[in-house]
Amino acid sequence: MAAADICIVRLSDGKQVEGESSASVESGLHAGVLLARPECGASVHTHQPIASAHTLLGRPLEVHDEVHCALLGRTIPCVGYAPSGTEKLATRVARTIKPDTHAYLMRNHGVVCVGIDADEAMRRVAALESECAAFFLTRVVDNSMKLDAAVHALVIDTLESVDRMPHQSRESANPPDPPRERGVKSTASEIIERLRDAKERFRAKGLFGDEGDSLSMRIPGREELVLVFPDSNDVQTKPFRTKGNDAAGFHAAIYRSRKDAGAVLTGRTQWSSALATIDTTIPVLFDEQARHIAKTGKPVVAGRNRCVLGALAGGGNIAIHGEQRVCIGTTPDRVVLNAELFEKCAKAFVVAYASGHRVQKVPAWERFVAGRRLRKDQKRAAESYAAGQVPQGMNAY
Repeated sequence: MAAADICIVRLSDGKQVEGESSASVESGLHAGVLLARPECGASVHTHQPIASAHTLLGRPLEVHDEVHCALLGRTIPCVGYAPSGTEKLATRVARTIKPDTHAYLMRNHGVVCVGIDADEAMRRVAALESECAAFFLTRVVDNSMKLDAAVHALVIDTLESVDRMPHQSRESANPPDPPRERGVKSTASEIIERLRDAKERFRAKGLFGDEGDSLSMRIPGREELVLVFPDSNDVQTKPFRTKGNDAAGFHAAIYRSRKDAGAVLTGRTQWSSALATIDTTIPVLFDEQARHIAKTGKPVVAGRNRCVLGALAGGGNIAIHGEQRVCIGTTPDRVVLNAELFEKCAKAFVVAYASGHRVQKVPAWERFVAGRRLRKDQKRAAESYAAGQVPQGMNAY
């Protein structure tokens, strides 16, 4: 974040009064919280991984650690679901605010913490993550028979590591690196440059690098794709008519069936792979998932490429194929965002599922609205690629 990203919003009516960048869609949420707690100078909203997993349970959190109790309050309420960035969500949170409670869970969304200043609010963010990890630890140990041994060990290690993580490096599900807007027309050389850039971004985030991983992008205006692998700097150019069960044939088949696809990523990651061992389908858990990924079907047995194509035919942007996830994006930057978003959704789901509690999903009406918007984007992307152009305006959460 730079100084240019900061703006000033008037609390009384939510109007932006300073700053070149647009205010966050959650500015109304922050305004409502600060108006309800006038002694507080900071409100912090996050999608931190373990607390976000707890929001999927739709239940309050009892705080047992006395130090954390002094920081957070005895009971952390869970505010009922409302779509992100809406007045309804802001109103629900504001009505829940209490003078002796300094952290709030928002169902299928994230958390908000308050403090005298930003430092105090961030200490409460860290304390809440620790309390949620402690809650899950006891439940996951009690439900050890529910998970594959390797996944159970992964969940336990993740929860135990929360208090070992430095405050500044705690993982957050906030949007990743800002996507880079490009011109409408992109030459093959520009697409190759973006492919290499995306490869390094994925590698840095731990989302690309295993044997069998592959990443491709569509060349606008040509029935061709460019393809890279983790262990090589060579870029392969393949026509969409390429057939076969290898990576090139698989990627080409996806582009033939999904005219909106601008990039395709396949590979194995920690939490996506964990889903393959759970005999259930990951539901739509968060608004951003509904908006950009949609429904993900049950895992497909490795090697059944046609079944993967069938799973993606309905417009969903993720399929689980063996221990790999197949990720589609309408643009090169969108596939980066979708892959990181899904990994965080998978992590939250596996942790929540491991607790043995019922996992809440985004209401059907919100899934319908978000799905309709996604289909409009996909239609617009397909039209742009048919005209030989990279679609614009699809690179944000």
